[in-house]
Amino acid sequence: MTPYPASTLLFVRLFVEREGSGRLMAKVHPGLRELVARTVATEPDLYGHITQYSIVQRNRMLVFRLDPDLWDVQEDLRAIPAALITRDQVQLVEVLTRIGVSGWKTRPLLVEELGYLQSLLPPGAWESSVTVVR
Repeated sequence: MTPYPASTLLFVRLFVEREGSGRLMAKVHPGLRELVARTVATEPDLYGHITQYSIVQRNRMLVFRLDPDLWDVQEDLRAIPAALITRDQVQLVEVLTRIGVSGWKTRPLLVEELGYLQSLLPPGAWESSVTVVR
């Protein structure tokens, strides 16, 4: 996996949705343009220069090709290595707490994903900010 910060991986799981039936395209709220810029798929052109795929706005969402290294994270938070979450736990607790008070709608986690986070992060207010599918 390309080295991404734990917070970026967490944002991918919480906010990036699939666009269409395959894994090729993804979408997010336009307020997360910076996240898109960090996670959009790239490829070398004929001259070896790295170019990004297009980011388009459609139906009030930004649609883009998500980096294939992030497909597993987008589907399941447990694809984020435990060591990475543990190393950045202070930052992640802060991010989750801020998301909770922001009112932003997140994609719900599975109960198992929440359990994974709870096993790696200290208990706190962040837990009530996570939507869970039961």
